[in-house]
Amino acid sequence: MKKGDIVIIILVISLSLTLVSMNFLKNRSNNHELKGIIYYNGQIYKEVNLNKDQEFEIVTDIGRNLVKVHDNGIEIIEADCETQVCVETKIANKNGQMVVCLPNKIVIQVIGGQEDKLDGISS
Repeated sequence: MKKGDIVIIILVISLSLTLVSMNFLKNRSNNHELKGIIYYNGQIYKEVNLNKDQEFEIVTDIGRNLVKVHDNGIEIIEADCETQVCVETKIANKNGQMVVCLPNKIVIQVIGGQEDKLDGISS
């Protein structure tokens, strides 16, 4: 074998490894599961998988919220606050969306999934 043959073999192996690792990273980033991170008073209260339907109550010394996970999203379906803005908020099912109950100091944020390609202006 000549020096040129060895260089070509090394380049082909390097290119193959690069393509395999890029494909692995692409598949890994597309398989993020949606999760809901629930904060109470600025601290993480609970994490939930949005692929699993469930209902649960958040009871604190400030108030009570009933949360429902369904259709790969999360929403507050009942709250004892006066404003009820959180109950009227649509289901959050995309990365970065939030449901907030200010009177009860509850914030629910959706993380994971694929990044939304549209910004706030174009959507």
